[in-house]
Amino acid sequence: MRFPRAIGIQLGLLGLVSALLLAVACGPAATPTPTPAPTPTPTTVAPLPAATPTATAAIVQATPTPTPTRAAAPPTATPTPTPAPIASPTPTPVAVPAPKAKAGTIFLAVPEIPAGVGLNRSQAPDELLYWSGGEAFMRPSGYDYVTPSLAVAWKLAPDLSKVTLTLRQGVQFHKGWGEMTAEDAVWSINDANGAVTKESIHGQAGDFAPIFGAAKVVSKYEMELSITNFDPRWDSNFLNHAGQALSILSKRLYDEKGADYARENIVATGPFQVREWLR
Repeated sequence: MRFPRAIGIQLGLLGLVSALLLAVACGPAATPTPTPAPTPTPTTVAPLPAATPTATAAIVQATPTPTPTRAAAPPTATPTPTPAPIASPTPTPVAVPAPKAKAGTIFLAVPEIPAGVGLNRSQAPDELLYWSGGEAFMRPSGYDYVTPSLAVAWKLAPDLSKVTLTLRQGVQFHKGWGEMTAEDAVWSINDANGAVTKESIHGQAGDFAPIFGAAKVVSKYEMELSITNFDPRWDSNFLNHAGQALSILSKRLYDEKGADYARENIVATGPFQVREWLR
């Protein structure tokens, strides 16, 4: 560095002056012949070079280079879990028991038998179902209040807007009117429902109306029943033999013979068929 060298030169000159002063002080005491003092040659001291200023580095906080930000992926919508359909238990095939005796006739007395009991829209105030003249979609069995009858399986929609019923195959109508299908079941409940058939006076016409909409055929053995206002008793009461249900009647008989004939001639399903009835 240049600054220490300048200091060294000044110290050397001071040392030389000190040595000269010391030599004069240590000379003999005799008074010498005065000698004209020489004119001292002026010593030119080179001026100190100007120090080169040290560059001061300016500390500037560097602006970090922004890291390219990857565009965020649009959020993936989490699908709303769809609840699984409420399905009926897998039906166990039921073997028809062999009769213990020959078929015969039962004479049954009931408090009242209304006119037109063979047509659902005309059944009031009592219904064919209550005296076992027909069958409903479900029935109680043992400790289970809802078990298969004419329907062997059912699925309630997750939003409670409809129920899909699978019907038992091979069920025969009385008096040789053929096999029951979804067309018979759909026609029967629509005929009783006051919301679909306005002139219906069926005992459950007003019970079905605020709960069920129109039923429709899905396939030969499958039907769909719309639900306008869900009632948790739809299976234990309104479609059940033990509740406020209805009998499934033959649509073919109605189509071929007409309403008047159907009112007086009962054609349903089940172990008991009506041979004749008198008021």
